[in-house]
Amino acid sequence: MRFKNKIAVVTGAAAGIGRATAMRFAEEGATVAILDLNEEGIKHVAEELSGSVGEVIPYVCDISDEARVNEVFSDIISRFGRVDILVNNAAVWKWHSPFMDIPVDVWKKFMDINLMGTVYCTRAALP
Repeated sequence: MRFKNKIAVVTGAAAGIGRATAMRFAEEGATVAILDLNEEGIKHVAEELSGSVGEVIPYVCDISDEARVNEVFSDIISRFGRVDILVNNAAVWKWHSPFMDIPVDVWKKFMDINLMGTVYCTRAALP
């Protein structure tokens, strides 16, 4: 119960490290807001965690969309008053070509999610 009365936000929580991180926080008593673009995946994780000690709230969120990130964090803060823990886990890297063969628009997507998504979530959580 190390995280009882703590509010945690985990991005990229529909699978992998994000899912495992959210599960651990919930098992340790935290209220966990789980964010992911994968609506089906995030609902499944929320169902998996429904029996945990901590409350779990799923949000479908494309973290490269600053307006949506602000909307989600505004809801979290209005519900719970704060964010104690932020795990910026969401990222993409699904291109298996040589560097020179990766189109610029793909690089921009990577930057929007991997870099700017982290910036948007951190800025929204800090106040």
